Amino acid sequence: MALTLVSVCAMQAQIKQGPSPLQDYTQVLDDFFQQAHGPLKGAVVLRVYGGLLPEYEIVLDPETNPKNLTEYEPKQSIWGNVFDLTASRQTTEHYVAAARKMRVIKKEFAVPEERIRDLWRRAQAIDTSTVEPGSFKDSKGHEMVIMDAPYFELILNDGAVRTRVTDTSGSDIVSSNPVLLQWSLDVESTLSPHGNAR
Repeated sequence: MALTLVSVCAMQAQIKQGPSPLQDYTQVLDDFFQQAHGPLKGAVVLRVYGGLLPEYEIVLDPETNPKNLTEYEPKQSIWGNVFDLTASRQTTEHYVAAARKMRVIKKEFAVPEERIRDLWRRAQAIDTSTVEPGSFKDSKGHEMVIMDAPYFELILNDGAVRTRVTDTSGSDIVSSNPVLLQWSLDVESTLSPHGNAR
């Protein structure tokens, strides 16, 4: 996997004044996926942010759906389409309304029940207090910021608990939460034999 790395000094020189759009983006995605699948109080959710690829969620719920993983995905990426930072800044409500018009693609993947329960149990044990730093160390010890890597978000208790990790797999950058990263990759690899490799 090729990552774009930018030095912290270079990035700080490019930062513009004003509120970060990431909070609005998260709120738009929360609304979009909530509308797609409804409340998920007992489920474990892996949300995947793939840069220019559409964002998607994989839902594990061994109590109500013990033999399937369910994936929800917008027809097009919300980032760059609905949420276009090259256009003038709009209100959160504007972005939410636009996202709600996007078609949802729902896929079911048959997975052995014990595999789903194992992934669900492992998710409960992940340290969700770890906050990923804004920068990483490269192989030479230089502080760097990753600009274009996908990242994963574990969502528990219908959004009450959540934590993120950047996908640094395939690079020499050490993850701040390797347990979460490995779990996320394992969830994705569970779908790969079903023709869903990304």
